[in-house]
Parts: sequence; structure tokens; C-alpha cells
Amino acid sequence: MRGLMSLVVAFSIAGSACVGPAFGAEEKKERTPQQQRMSDCNKTAAQKELKGDDRKQFMKSCLSN
Repeated sequence: MRGLMSLVVAFSIAGSACVGPAFGAEEKKERTPQQQRMSDCNKTAAQKELKGDDRKQFMKSCLSN
């Protein structure tokens, strides 16, 4: 049982070492103009509480401007 516990602990430590830096040291990437537009349109659609076809129509119009 002790060997199994040691193995579990070892894998836990190894796993955190592998994924830790990927999550902890994320670089802030600048958004492209298209990504920023998508974000802005999504935010506006959410504020207007648009759903379904109304949201699709709004997003199409917003993204094409």
C-alpha cells in the first residue's frame, strides 16, 4: 500500500510540474482586430439579451461593419 501511495504522489508532483508552467506563465497575446470585433459584438449581444435567430442576425450585421 505504501508503494502505491508513493507512486500516486510521484505522479501528482510530475503532473503538476508538466502543466504548471503552461497555466501559470501564460503570455498575454494581443487580439487581432477581427478577434476584438467578435468580442465587442458578443458583449453587445449579451447586453441586449439576444437569443437564437435574433442573435445570429445581430452578429452577422455587427461583424460585417
